[in-house]
Order: sequence, then structure tokens, then C-alpha cells
Amino acid sequence: MGDPSYIRDLNVFIEELNRVKVNNPRTDDIYGNIVKDFNNTMKDIRVSRKLDDIDELLNLSQLSAKERREHRRHNEINRYYQKRYERQIVLLQKVVVFFCIAILGTLLPDSLRPLFIGTLFAAGFVVFFYDLWDIYLRDSRDFDQYDFNFFYNKPPSSEAGYLDVELDENTRYCE
Repeated sequence: MGDPSYIRDLNVFIEELNRVKVNNPRTDDIYGNIVKDFNNTMKDIRVSRKLDDIDELLNLSQLSAKERREHRRHNEINRYYQKRYERQIVLLQKVVVFFCIAILGTLLPDSLRPLFIGTLFAAGFVVFFYDLWDIYLRDSRDFDQYDFNFFYNKPPSSEAGYLDVELDENTRYCE
């Protein structure tokens, strides 16, 4: 999954849910769905990584250099999207956790409920857009690196200006 702090937070949330368990059948359903989704996500990630390992164990020595480069690039692209999708899954899991906590917040007294839900949605908004911005800033070839170059436009060089055009005397124009 790539985000151990999120896994710890999810485990803390599940422990709190177990402690605060109310005699409400929906609480059990929420808990079961969270655990099921988390386990399914972890299984998907493990299967995906094992498939990548199997691809790398193929006999690459029999391939030509061009085919090896293409295969290597194909694996890089697969890893990029795998890491990107993992981050997006983590983002969506955080959204689900925030909404689960909001549902549990409805059990609070009427005087505390608006403050709790407002604070929760403000924090959720910040966390959501921080993670979304983090995904957006990633490099398009290597997901583990950031690409800040789209904020910077290099000014045209004064030495080799793009407007300096030298015309030849033999140049013919359309009339």
C-alpha cells in the first residue's frame, strides 16, 4: 500500500470502533465492510506485485535488445500506474474512513454534533486535497519522484533568440 501511517490510523480507528460499539447493527456492518475492503485491497496489491515478479523472471536473455527495452519500459509503465492506483486507493479509503467517522458522529449529542462534523469535514477537505495535490505533482515517468517543472517557464535565451532569422538571397517568396 505504501503508506504505513495510514494503515496505523485505520487500525486505531477500528480499535476505537470496537471500544465504542453501540448495539447498532449498522456499526457491525461498517466494521465488516472496512475490514473486507482493506483485506481485498491488500490481496490485490500482493497479487499485482507477484505478477510483476513473474514477468521479470521470464527468459529475457532470448529477446533482442529492442524487445528487452520495450519489455523493461512496459514494466516501468505498469509499476507507475500500480503505484498511482495504490495512492488513489489510499485516498478513497481515507474518504470512506472520514464518512464512517461522520456517521458515528451522528451518535453525539445535538449540541456537539455540528462542531464535530464541521471540524471533521474541514480536516477531511484538507487531507483529501493535500493527497490529491501530492498525486498531481508526481512525475509522469517515475511516480516516486516529483515534477515541479510545470510551474516554471524558462524565458527565451537572449543569445540564440528564436526571432533571429537569416534569409538567404536565393529565397523565393510566393506571389
